[in-house]
Amino acid sequence: MHDVVIVGSGPGGLATALAVRDRAPGARIALIEAGHAHRRRPCPVDNGRTCKGCGGMCNVISGFGGCMHYGDGVKLSLYPSGRRLGELLGEDRAQALSERAFAALTDRLGDRPVLRGQEIPGRMEVSFGRRGMQIRPYPVATIGEGTLSSIIDDLYEDLAADVDVLVDHDVVEVTGTGTGWTVVVRDRRGRTTDLDAWSVVLATGRRGLTSTQDLMERNGVRMHEPAPSVGVRFEMRSSLLREVGLGHPDLKVSRTGDGRKTKSFCFCGGGNGGRIKYTNYQTAFGLPIITLDGHETLDRAPAADRELAGNFGLMCQLPPAGQARDSSFQEHLFAKYRQISDGHPVVETLRSFVARTPESRQWPELAAAIPFEPSVRDLRTGPVHELLTEEQHSAIVTGFRELMEPIMDVAGEEPDITRLLDEVLVLGLEVEFLWNRVELSEHAETNVRGLYVVGDAAGYAQGIIQAMMLGFAAGEHIAVDRVAAPAVALA
Repeated sequence: MHDVVIVGSGPGGLATALAVRDRAPGARIALIEAGHAHRRRPCPVDNGRTCKGCGGMCNVISGFGGCMHYGDGVKLSLYPSGRRLGELLGEDRAQALSERAFAALTDRLGDRPVLRGQEIPGRMEVSFGRRGMQIRPYPVATIGEGTLSSIIDDLYEDLAADVDVLVDHDVVEVTGTGTGWTVVVRDRRGRTTDLDAWSVVLATGRRGLTSTQDLMERNGVRMHEPAPSVGVRFEMRSSLLREVGLGHPDLKVSRTGDGRKTKSFCFCGGGNGGRIKYTNYQTAFGLPIITLDGHETLDRAPAADRELAGNFGLMCQLPPAGQARDSSFQEHLFAKYRQISDGHPVVETLRSFVARTPESRQWPELAAAIPFEPSVRDLRTGPVHELLTEEQHSAIVTGFRELMEPIMDVAGEEPDITRLLDEVLVLGLEVEFLWNRVELSEHAETNVRGLYVVGDAAGYAQGIIQAMMLGFAAGEHIAVDRVAAPAVALA
């Protein structure tokens, strides 16, 4: 009998395991991961090859470490980033949990990484301010690829001694028994095993998006429809984003025009730019869909003759329109994407995107013509602009123009985006906030006693620190409430 079964070994699941183990030594903890061990998560796209789904298991979003992909860099954005968690947890507790999460990762290092973003450089604040944009200040640390790999190694070694870590095992079902839970897991050979536990924590992240919603619904968990965002990612020479990225590594600004909110998302600039990543959702949406993500980098070597790339996303928020597993919801977001490219990322120049005209060059020719080294090669040219409605397109074009003017100003360049029309790439499709918002207590427990949800699957906030905040909140409660008195009947 396990004290807790944790489904998913991303930041939220790892934090839960740490909290239970440290607060209740001797507690029996099972950490179930559908993906591979952390050192067995290669991504072919990172190496210039084609995304073919890695045999049904996307190594970027599945495996020990979760979104902390072994060999990538990440940003750690501290509270008040993820401010909705302050409403759930309380301001003081949210702040304390944020600091605890940061310490759990960086105390393993000889020197703590530098935090930036809590104070905005004067020139940057003025340049954005006179254009009516206010930058949200909060501390951010950038972790390089080698450093993150050592952190993940240490986390595995730390937990493996006390926790039953099962990689390459998928969760088939979670069923309440009246006083606990039965979790059915299946290995790669199709063999199933029943695990009994007093508590279950769902930390399934992106891979378990639709299956987790189904599981929660079957168990009577109360949830609310998400308000998704759809958009594109802009890739450009890293020198354009360097100064702003060093001033605030996780720059987020938003605007509301014509009743539609547009915001920057996942800013990957700074001293070494950033790379675009693919997130292959496999058949979570019925047919394969690959969306985009961005990772900050510190360790990439520049090409001999061209700059490294940097990137950021611009997203347009949509009203709630069902749940991610609903066919109408998926049709609303992905129908055009499937029609244009079978759900595979496409690219065009900023000029084509703004004018809504076809891109004249094929990808190899276009890739050779731009003044930076593109971070991915597995692309095809296509009408990215057609992935958006006219209203969404107009909002994102306006948002790009308004955002790039102060960015170029801070970079010491003439703030005129017409100079960028033939050197900036626009890639699609980018989607975010597809998760239902789950009704949770301040301990990340659902309305069903003994069932907890942390990380992206909770639908409150995204980010490594934010997932760990919920994980620590759940783990502390499980250690005190369930491990100390496990025989209390579930409500």
